Amino acid sequence: MLLCGISSYATGDNTPCSGEEVAGQYFIDASLPEPELLAAALPKDEAIFELFSHGRPGALLIAGNWLDAPALKDWLQENRLLQGKTQLNIYGCNFAQGEKGRAAVQYLKDELGICIAASTNITGKDGDWVLEVGNKNLVIDTYAYNLQCTGPDGDCDGDGIPDEVDLDNDNDGILDSVECGFCADPFVNGGFESPVIPSGTGTYAQTPADQVPGWETTDVNNSIEIWGDGYLGVPAAEGNQFVEINAYSNGTLYQSFCLNGRSGTVNWAIQHRGRMGVDVAAVKFGETLADAIASAPAATLTDGNTAWGSYSGTYVIPEGQTTLVIGFQAISTATGSPAAGNLIDDVRIQIIQGCIDTDGDGIVNSLDTDSDNDGCPDAIEG
Repeated sequence: MLLCGISSYATGDNTPCSGEEVAGQYFIDASLPEPELLAAALPKDEAIFELFSHGRPGALLIAGNWLDAPALKDWLQENRLLQGKTQLNIYGCNFAQGEKGRAAVQYLKDELGICIAASTNITGKDGDWVLEVGNKNLVIDTYAYNLQCTGPDGDCDGDGIPDEVDLDNDNDGILDSVECGFCADPFVNGGFESPVIPSGTGTYAQTPADQVPGWETTDVNNSIEIWGDGYLGVPAAEGNQFVEINAYSNGTLYQSFCLNGRSGTVNWAIQHRGRMGVDVAAVKFGETLADAIASAPAATLTDGNTAWGSYSGTYVIPEGQTTLVIGFQAISTATGSPAAGNLIDDVRIQIIQGCIDTDGDGIVNSLDTDSDNDGCPDAIEG
């Protein structure tokens, strides 16, 4: 459905309203949800025509087709939308962005002979209603969408895949993980299933840390003690193996990660158990290993030797931080021995990073179809 004029509705290809006498005050493309909210916020100025659609540098989405400046000029003239108008306000994300966007605005101004106002950044709920070129603005606090994304809220590119699981949110052919600058340091071996030690009761292995994928230790012998399921009567919490933090000392088992510096969160979970009574360990986070060890515990793990205790939480990554250490530190053991205590298993880590904004236009790269603001869409540069 296309919303045109003051209260006229019609359907069609690129024809906004039936009949040749429609001038009206606005055009709202059918791709935009809840057009009545936009229409209700418009000032009643007969000299201004308001145009709402999805945008990208130098182009607008009109009835399913991306129109560049010449095609947009022809469409406006053929449908007589600017009769008696002296101002055209274009509400579409990034239409005036970059060299390509500025050229499009100048072309329309010259060819149509009227003033043009347009946006250089995101328009809608995730941005603003200011038209930076031309200094025009609206206030539409109730509109819960933006005009950068062509799909419904929560599915920016309209491909039917929710943004939170979509690998390419803006459908420009470049994976979000690449556009957002995510580092390739995944969390691994949370169940300590590698390397595999001989199975069965009575089995354990003091393993050099460099042979245990993902994990490092501060143990004095640089050793990680892996237990098999059932050793000393202790079942694994998950899988067939688990570890004892106190191999030879009150050490810290940890993994290190790189980050893109755009903040984010870490969702973590772990199972902990005492060996000979109540043992205590701590979950630590820091920019470096030294920072993590010195930090206040994100959680304290206190458990006896009759059952596994489950713990989980969320850690907020500070803005600007580009490295992260997640550690599990032995605090005390039931016997006081630094070489016996603090069993852990089933460690789960999910790192959710924010996305970078290369051109600083307020639109993160995963939703920005021209992330470097050079006027050439990422889908072409890709």
